[in-house]
Amino acid sequence: MNIAYFVNQYPKVSHSFIRREILGLEAEGLSVQRFAIRACEDQLVDPNDQQELEKTKLLLSGGVLGLAWNLLWVAIAHPIAWFQAFIASNSLGIASDRGVLMH
Repeated sequence: MNIAYFVNQYPKVSHSFIRREILGLEAEGLSVQRFAIRACEDQLVDPNDQQELEKTKLLLSGGVLGLAWNLLWVAIAHPIAWFQAFIASNSLGIASDRGVLMH
């Protein structure tokens, strides 16, 4: 089974419980992919956090162009799934006070 772990910032000093949970899942034989919007701004002094950073895909690390490229790649590689996700996110955004773009 593949599991995606998605958080705003990872790793972070206060996220040691998340690291333990991920390592526990991997110890059970599950595959865990780590995703974060951005890296933590604090310096990581714990070697375990540094290892987790290497395993984490940072979504905004490539800037706006990198994000647009990845969006295009997914739309081409998985058009049906991309379209379903697009419809779902727009449905949530329309119902949101913040609107479609900010949701």
